Amino acid sequence: MKAEINFCWYVIGSGPLENYLRAQTETMNLNSCLKLLGEYQNPFPYVSDADITVLPSEKEAYGMVATESLILGVPAVVTEYQAAFEIIDNGKNGLIVPNSSAGLYKAIYGIITDRGKYGKLKKGCLEYRYDREKPYNQLMEAIHI
Repeated sequence: MKAEINFCWYVIGSGPLENYLRAQTETMNLNSCLKLLGEYQNPFPYVSDADITVLPSEKEAYGMVATESLILGVPAVVTEYQAAFEIIDNGKNGLIVPNSSAGLYKAIYGIITDRGKYGKLKKGCLEYRYDREKPYNQLMEAIHI
C-alpha cells in the first residue's frame, strides 16, 4: 500500500479543456490541492517556488518552459518529445518519461517519495548552464546561413 502524499498542483496555462477541468475540480472537491491559474503573464514566481515542473506535452518546438525551470533550479519531468532530449539531462536535472499517465505517475511519485532522487535532480539543476549558442547555431543551420 502506498503512503498518502500531501501536495498541491498549480496548473498554469489554458486550453480547450479548461472549463471542463474547472468543473471537474469543483465536482470532485479538489480545490484545495488543484489550482487552475489560467494564463499567467509572469509564471516565474510559481515555477521558482515549485518542487518540480511537469510538462506533459506531445511536442514542443523548443522546450522553453523546461529550460526556464532548470534555470530557476527546479527539476522538470517532461514527456518524450524531440526537444526534451536537447534540454533535459535525463536522470541528472530532470526526467524524460513516456507520454502516458503511467509514465508521468511513476516519475512524479518516485521524486516525491525518494528525497535522495529529488536531491540529485535539484543538484543537477543548480549545475545547469543555459547555452545560448546551441539554439542559435541550430537556427542558422536550419536556414543555411
